[in-house]
Amino acid sequence: QKGQSGPTEEKCLALAAFGPVDGFDTAAFLRFKARLQALFEATRAEVIWNELAIGGLPTLHSGRMSHLTTSRGDHLGYVGEIAPELMRRIGSGSKAYFAELSVPTLSNTALEEVLYREFSRFPLAHRDISLIGPKTASYADLETVLMSAGAPLLVKYELFDVFETETEKSFALHLSFGSSERTLSSAEMDRVFEEIVVAAKERLGFRLKM
Repeated sequence: QKGQSGPTEEKCLALAAFGPVDGFDTAAFLRFKARLQALFEATRAEVIWNELAIGGLPTLHSGRMSHLTTSRGDHLGYVGEIAPELMRRIGSGSKAYFAELSVPTLSNTALEEVLYREFSRFPLAHRDISLIGPKTASYADLETVLMSAGAPLLVKYELFDVFETETEKSFALHLSFGSSERTLSSAEMDRVFEEIVVAAKERLGFRLKM
């Protein structure tokens, strides 16, 4: 970046992860995206993922990348799959995912107030779920359903598998339920689980995969 008095350097944060050798592993990329989103949530930064934007880093696959901007419209960085020709040049047969973020922009968009909560003295209850539905639905759509339908007892969730056919897409997740006031009963966990299933069907057209 060139300033009025000459070149200037901007601090950037770079993150990378490796995926499988063959094909574009949607689950691997979504896990990488989830870790980035966790970073944004930890700093309370409001970040917009623009997957339709054109252009970006020449090192990234043009059809498998997102531009990242802040809620104020400032450019934050890029995230995507490293271009196949670059991976071949460095002698690697695997896929790799990469993100570059502007540290000053991330710092400026992060909220200064950080809220903490105590660790719960009560154990979490874990359960897996697999939902299948229209291929047009995104993981971000499903996350919105999870956060709204699962609150407040759904403490966290983790994607571990994605499968696609010509017309449908399925997501498999680990769900963790808990309360800071008591140990949850099986009936309470079942009720929240069912509310998630119903909400996913009503809002996205997903059904429980048996």
